[in-house]
Amino acid sequence: MKNPLKCVFLWFACLVSLGFAQGMELRVAAYSWAGMPFLTLNLQNVGDVDFDSLVIGVYFTADTSVDLTHDIGARFDICQAYAAAGFNMPCQSVGTSALFRAAHPLRLDSTLNPDSAKVSWLMALPLDTTLLAAHRRIRLDFGWDRRSPWPPYEDFMLQAPKHLPGASDWSYGAHVDYQGIPTMDKDVMDQNPQLVHVQPYITVTSRGKLIWGIPPPKYSPPSGLRVLHTNSTAPFGYVNRYDLLGRRP
Repeated sequence: MKNPLKCVFLWFACLVSLGFAQGMELRVAAYSWAGMPFLTLNLQNVGDVDFDSLVIGVYFTADTSVDLTHDIGARFDICQAYAAAGFNMPCQSVGTSALFRAAHPLRLDSTLNPDSAKVSWLMALPLDTTLLAAHRRIRLDFGWDRRSPWPPYEDFMLQAPKHLPGASDWSYGAHVDYQGIPTMDKDVMDQNPQLVHVQPYITVTSRGKLIWGIPPPKYSPPSGLRVLHTNSTAPFGYVNRYDLLGRRP
């Protein structure tokens, strides 16, 4: 992985070397809903290659003494796949919702900064059999919910997590080349996504390969990485499914 800071002044020349697939673009905004922090994503593919087995990677930053494993849960809300002509069809919502609910933050020990006593956490969110076809886009909305403090830690409490995502988190905060995730209207991605800056600090993988985004410094794949397969046939046909927690929905 190349140092992203060296690419600031050669941004477009560095996109591919950093793992940005040609024709990909991700825009992200934040909003609040029912007292919980939400994100709305616009993932656009203007290239000629289809991408399946998609996993969205959101990175938090916390003190080494903090355990996010059973604090933050991902509440799936909206997913629509739009064709170039504007027609849309739902994503594989049932499978995606189950995979989101099963996802727990994964501590990335390789990112530990002993000077600041901070470490990054990855929330890996698989989109099941949803396909990002060439010349199409996906709108994806999800919120951060607090998990039940009692085993097996699967229930959601319908309230904000203890760790509120913000400026100190890798995916949320400002960088040399990015002002941080803005707070905007929840429907901005359908009304005018161009108002939202491109977001390079949330990652997207396809079949386990990074196709968009810059993970934290010294990032290495979490030990929980496992490749799962599915024969799901609706609505997008057979594709592989990646669940970084090694779970089936």
